[in-house]
Amino acid sequence: MIKLLIYKIDGYYYYFKDKSGNDYMFNIEFYDLLEKPKIGDYLYVKQGLLNENNSLLCFGPIDGKYGKSIESLEDDDIVILCIDNDNLYLKRYYG
Repeated sequence: MIKLLIYKIDGYYYYFKDKSGNDYMFNIEFYDLLEKPKIGDYLYVKQGLLNENNSLLCFGPIDGKYGKSIESLEDDDIVILCIDNDNLYLKRYYG
């Protein structure tokens, strides 16, 4: 997984930087989280998600009732949100 640092948030637009200094921007909506991501937090994503730059993404708890059933933590629809050194496993919601 690729580690992305959140360096700017503008509404639902999250701006990220990877370890190589590449910038990414995603329009993300997080569902059913006790705490929303903030500047300085990290999002770990699979390579394929980086190709969806500038698209709307939705994520919620891995055990949530929405989204497809997750069979493995290796699933491409899994991301890890690191807030204050706590890892939250989230799955992608479609539709």
